[in-house]
Amino acid sequence: MSTKEQTQDAQPLRRTLPRVPDRFAAFGAVLIVLIVLAAVLAPWLAPYPADDPRPLERLMEPSVAHWFGTDQVGRDVLTRILYGGRTSLFIAVAVLAVSAVVGVTLGVTAGYAGGWIRDVIMRVTDVFLAFPALLLSLALAVVLQPSVNTVILAIAATWWPWYTRLSASVAASIATRPYVDAARCLGVPAPLIVLRHVLPNSLTPVLVQISLDAGGVILTSAALSYLGLGAQEPTAEWGADGAAGADAVHHELVGGHLPRSRDPGDGVRVQRAGRGVAQRARPAEGGQVIEVRDLRVSYGGRPVAEVPELDVAAGESVAIVGESGSGKSTTLLSLLGLTEHAEVSGQVKVCGVDVMTASQKALRELRGARAALVMQSPQAALSPATRLGTLMRRALRLHGRDDPERAMAEAVEAVLLDPAILRRYPHEVSGGQAQRFAIALAIALGAEVILADEPTSALDVTVQAEVVGVLRRLRAERGLALLLVSHDLALVSTIADRVLVMKDGAVVESGPAARVLAEPSHPYTRELLEALP
Repeated sequence: MSTKEQTQDAQPLRRTLPRVPDRFAAFGAVLIVLIVLAAVLAPWLAPYPADDPRPLERLMEPSVAHWFGTDQVGRDVLTRILYGGRTSLFIAVAVLAVSAVVGVTLGVTAGYAGGWIRDVIMRVTDVFLAFPALLLSLALAVVLQPSVNTVILAIAATWWPWYTRLSASVAASIATRPYVDAARCLGVPAPLIVLRHVLPNSLTPVLVQISLDAGGVILTSAALSYLGLGAQEPTAEWGADGAAGADAVHHELVGGHLPRSRDPGDGVRVQRAGRGVAQRARPAEGGQVIEVRDLRVSYGGRPVAEVPELDVAAGESVAIVGESGSGKSTTLLSLLGLTEHAEVSGQVKVCGVDVMTASQKALRELRGARAALVMQSPQAALSPATRLGTLMRRALRLHGRDDPERAMAEAVEAVLLDPAILRRYPHEVSGGQAQRFAIALAIALGAEVILADEPTSALDVTVQAEVVGVLRRLRAERGLALLLVSHDLALVSTIADRVLVMKDGAVVESGPAARVLAEPSHPYTRELLEALP
């Protein structure tokens, strides 16, 4: 047989192979749905009441009247199975709900907060995970009164650590995403960031894990009830009814050759032991929006940004230029106190607020409301699960702005956007629209200065011109100050009044843009200009 014939013969086989697991998956899904529906609809499907003992009909064989026969007290077994499913399903839902709430709350807190808070939560979690879940549940159940509630508490107490570990790892990753950093820059308090950004985006793997754990919880609850530590007569529950059935087999049919379930009173148990908005700081004197003196930012003792002097007045545009890694973005972030784990010294005043000594509350009121940070990729800095209008409305309410709807409409109009954009999600707008939305958010909040980190680097030339035109008009009409970080000297020449050139973390040249770009004095500045196409 030729290779071509073998390939043709194999193709139908390959096409049919993927269908096999799909059929099994469909069959399993249908089976699960039927079991859940049977449990939920037990009062309507069961042929008899759940607790209807008939001593004269005990241990009857399956028949038309009793499809699965009767138990040792004459109750219909099919009815007990249906009602037992309701109890087991209730236990599973309750255990998973309690475990998920406790575990996700602790895990998200640990993942977002980090530091010693994460260490404490995760060490406690590790202690619980060191014990086998069934063994620890059994140890907890024996000190409590046997009941359905005991089963729920005992299992939930051993199940939450799995959700804590899972959600902590996911939350730690989400906490570093750009849209979470953007929320911090807007001055959003940490609890709101967790509730609106970190938590919703951390739930997907948790929901998947819950679906996988449902069967394990039902099996564990049945095991505890089988041992007499869970549901008690006359409550129908699969584990308890299984134990009763084993007892009946032991006594009635086998004469003692099968292991009996333990009775609740035979020694398994032991005795129970006993927002308003604060007043803003006054604007800086002399019209200076940003005042920096002897700023030094270091990581591990290594300086990454040193700026001897930087002033930005109201309505002025200042650009910081240099190659990647020169310290431009670090300088920008340090002005808002966003350089975590860095050693920062010097004097920094933004809108009259001393950033070096201000409290976290004062910094939150400064960020977004008075000094807005526009990032390089605005779409990545916006929560993907929230409409743009909702994001802007929340920011306005957070900072106590009156009439947010009017402020939103005026801000969107100022950046030449269609108001319909507020009904869209971040992934439904272009890069230029997202960038202008970020600027509109700053305008709506009444920002006095915009700190823009490479705002046009990811945009094409036409969209770049639109964004630059918007910034120019806002400066002229509103007296908005602009501190721009860019490596694009052509862009800088069209919008900046003054320029600082940075290399290897140090300012090598500064002055009016017209002079620095036309007659550079430092060799590095000349190299940047010569690199222009």
